[in-house]
Amino acid sequence: MAAQRDPNSRLRDAIDAADCTYEALARDVRRIAAENGEILQTNKSALSHWVNGTRSPSGRVGQYLAEALSRRAGRTITRTEIGLHTGEAEEPAESDPVLAVTDLGRADVERRRFLTIAAFTTAGVAMPLGYDHEAADQLACEADPHGHAAWMMRALTHADLGDSLAAQARADEAVAAWAQALVLMEGMTSDRTRKAITSIRSTLAVYQRRRVPGAADLARRAREALA
Repeated sequence: MAAQRDPNSRLRDAIDAADCTYEALARDVRRIAAENGEILQTNKSALSHWVNGTRSPSGRVGQYLAEALSRRAGRTITRTEIGLHTGEAEEPAESDPVLAVTDLGRADVERRRFLTIAAFTTAGVAMPLGYDHEAADQLACEADPHGHAAWMMRALTHADLGDSLAAQARADEAVAAWAQALVLMEGMTSDRTRKAITSIRSTLAVYQRRRVPGAADLARRAREALA
């Protein structure tokens, strides 16, 4: 039997310092992944496993997690700082300032790439650079011959993209992305789509007061979708 891993106290402390819930941080991770053309289903349960040490983020998820915490902290947070391996043969030792600076430099390069992709996300309802609708739909439809998974995937990606655009103060584009998400969600009654719709309503209320074009109509459609 494999030995039980120790809890990731570094990650736990970073989340505590960011003063956010696991659910909010998971949403941030999904949003950053969407900015980079990747669809994730990260949730608060995954965060709990990572903190408890029973699982570790796979693929590029550790980068997305570090970036999410960096944005909340207002500074660069490296994967090593939150107790994640960087993919090198050995983690940089904290006692070696040269290796620590190298690790921080690598994280800065990764952050610049993330922020560049976010800044140049195509306008309107276009998806993040590098996102391949046809490939994503094909994979989803293979698992679901009726195509429900593909539509769900695209709908939630548009919703996450809208959240990302709203965070960048790009209100018109956020409204357009959310509008497309609602179109794709028509006829869906899953908990995930209801949560996605609910999450945008508070921002839409602000947009309505600011008279952002389309916000009032979108708020009405969101209300009707949840009725």
